[in-house]
Amino acid sequence: QKGYHGVAILSREPIVEVERHDIGRTGEARHILARLASGLEVHSLYVPAGGPITDPARSPVFARKLAFLRALRRWAARLADRDQQPRVIAADMNVAPFENDVWDHRAMLRTTTHTPKEVELLLAFQRAHPFVDVARRLVPAHEKTFTWWSFRAPDWRHAGKGRRLDHLWVSPALAPRILDYAVALEVRGWRRPSDHAPIMADLAWPAPASPPR
Repeated sequence: QKGYHGVAILSREPIVEVERHDIGRTGEARHILARLASGLEVHSLYVPAGGPITDPARSPVFARKLAFLRALRRWAARLADRDQQPRVIAADMNVAPFENDVWDHRAMLRTTTHTPKEVELLLAFQRAHPFVDVARRLVPAHEKTFTWWSFRAPDWRHAGKGRRLDHLWVSPALAPRILDYAVALEVRGWRRPSDHAPIMADLAWPAPASPPR
């Protein structure tokens, strides 16, 4: 679609299978899954932004965002980690769920990305699998951490008005293998940047081979 870039996965490891799920039946390119030769399952996901009006009765765009988040919860519940499948979700969730995921919690409770309803639905999606939030596994809850800064602030670093909209989640099978997490702030400072900064995680993967019996 012109003007819309969808989702993609790049891998140094061979990709053995690719799937695309039309979550919520939107007809939009918001999900792609790659199964790697090592057994890892990687999902790239993009949640609708939702628009500036946070009343679903007055904003069809915001209503569609809430419907998409509900569909994600149902999808995650069907994945069910019964098989201990190692999974990674890398996503622009367009939701900052916790107080220190935004620059001013109280000021933003009626702002898209941090409303109680969006937060409730995102966390319901996370719990349905359940997934582990890599950033908050390593960054203490009392520390602010952001991945997005508006272009409206000419000096985004000084203004500090960020939000954590981009997330890396892993399945419980991978949680013990989380080694590191970082936000590439220098990229947000490039001459023609995105308003999002890349996020990165190091995982102890592939899993070491079991010793012979």
